[in-house]
Amino acid sequence: MGEPERWRVSFAEPVDLFFALYVRDAARLPGAPDVPPLDGHVPAWRAAWTPGQRATAARQWQRWWEHLLDHRPDGEGAAPVDGPGFHASVRTPELRTAQVALYPAALHWRDARAAEAEARGTGTALTALHGLGMRPLVKEIEARLGRPAEPFRYRVEVIPTRGKRYWDLAVDRLLVSEELGADLDSLADVLRPRLAALA
Repeated sequence: MGEPERWRVSFAEPVDLFFALYVRDAARLPGAPDVPPLDGHVPAWRAAWTPGQRATAARQWQRWWEHLLDHRPDGEGAAPVDGPGFHASVRTPELRTAQVALYPAALHWRDARAAEAEARGTGTALTALHGLGMRPLVKEIEARLGRPAEPFRYRVEVIPTRGKRYWDLAVDRLLVSEELGADLDSLADVLRPRLAALA
C-alpha cells in the first residue's frame, strides 16, 4: 500500500471468524447477538441434537467466539482454522460435530461468494481496501497534528456480515462488516479518530 515503515494499516479477511459465524448461522445457534448474520443465504444444517445438546452447543460456540476475539494473531498471517479435524474442540463434542460437518460447506460458500463478486467486476471489500491505501488519511491526521505520525500498527479485519457495523477489538484492531469496508468514506470516518489516537 506504500505506507512509510514508521506506520502500517493492514487489512485481512479472518477465515477463523468467518467460519465461526458460518457454524452459528448454519446450525441456527444463538450467539454474538451484536454480530449480524452472514450476508448471503446460509443453508440450514440439521443436527441430530437433543434440546440439551443444542443448548450445550450454543454455550460451546459462544466460548469459541470469545476465544477467537481474545486471541487474534499479531502478524500479517491469517489466523489458523483448526480444520478439518478440529482437534482443539475434542472436549466440546457438540461444537466439534458442527465444525467437522460444516467445514467443506463453509469453504464452498466463501469461494462461491468471492467468484460472484469477481464475475460482477466488483471484487470484495478487501480488494477495495487494498486499493485505498491509508497514506491520504494519515497525511490528513499529520496535518491536523502539525507533526509526523508516531510509529504505529493498526489492523482491520473484514467479515462478510450484513449491515454497516464495526467492533473495536483492541486499541490497534478493528473488526468491520464487509458492507462498511466497501464504503470507503464511512470507513475513513471510523478509522480517523482511531488512527489519530495512535499517531
